[in-house]
Amino acid sequence: MALYAVDLRDRVIRRVTQEYNGVDNKRFFLIEAGSAKQAWVKASRASATIGSADRVFQISIEGGAYMDWDKTKFGLLSAAGGAIVLAVIGFNWGGWVTTGSAEAMAKEIAANAVAERLGSICVAQANRDLQKGQKLSEMKGQDVWERGRYIEKQSWAIMPGEDKPDSRVADACAKQLAAKS
Repeated sequence: MALYAVDLRDRVIRRVTQEYNGVDNKRFFLIEAGSAKQAWVKASRASATIGSADRVFQISIEGGAYMDWDKTKFGLLSAAGGAIVLAVIGFNWGGWVTTGSAEAMAKEIAANAVAERLGSICVAQANRDLQKGQKLSEMKGQDVWERGRYIEKQSWAIMPGEDKPDSRVADACAKQLAAKS
């Protein structure tokens, strides 16, 4: 950027390279611009807004390195508001989850998958029971949510190496036994 002295009356543009005291403030505009052409355009605009070139008018940095705080503040507040709205929509309806929630869901899915697989072992243990037919008819006579507890009482859901039955395995076993018979 350079400083130009623009005389609109005589149509003269002079580049000012150092401190310049020779500017007649009644006839010249001091304009900071990238080129003489830009300086002329800025001075013409300034002249039109002032009404005449006889008045003193100095443009230091037009369209340059200053910030309009009101516009910046509005932009920052809009960005923050948009981020909040995006987060609310994303976490409530967009399917986004936190790391903790994702880990909890993964553990739940893994535990259910293991219980489903161990349910087959439970069915095999139930098939070895000599009173299987009678116990299955008793199980089917119970409510669906009580069938898993019935299987736990029969010890079919106790896996090898375990001391007590697993309720998830018992529920999976009940579903498989009910589906088979």
